[in-house]
Amino acid sequence: MAAMISLQDIWRPRYTVLAAGILIFVASYAAADCRCVPPGTPKYELDQAKAVFSGKVVSMKKAPGMTQRVTLKMLKSWKGPRKRQMVITVSIDPAECGFEFKQGHKYLVYALSGEAGRLTTTLCSRTTPLELADRDLQELFNNGVTARHPPKN
Repeated sequence: MAAMISLQDIWRPRYTVLAAGILIFVASYAAADCRCVPPGTPKYELDQAKAVFSGKVVSMKKAPGMTQRVTLKMLKSWKGPRKRQMVITVSIDPAECGFEFKQGHKYLVYALSGEAGRLTTTLCSRTTPLELADRDLQELFNNGVTARHPPKN
């Protein structure tokens, strides 16, 4: 006599595979999730930063690994080197909280010293589009931090 196969016997392996797939998806999503400690005040972050400046993105180039080099034409500087252009290296790996710059847009950048002394920034910093930086600019001004213009030559 042939053994009877129930619907439960047919679907149980499929549910196990489905559950395993969901578990893998959730685990990989959680691993790629950027988690930040909220940044401090503009003055505190200025003190922690290697450079703080406003600039306009003039070029973006893929760099080694999961990084990108972003060149910004400096508009004003509050801390750090006073150059006509600044290069920031940012991660393009979502798990590393890389900041997403856009060509032609202006930003207030709080840069830290990264690998090999290169300047870097993340989503976890106070780096923000310049049009959203009024609070930061006002607080820097109120704390007596004077902006410097880049050299003309």
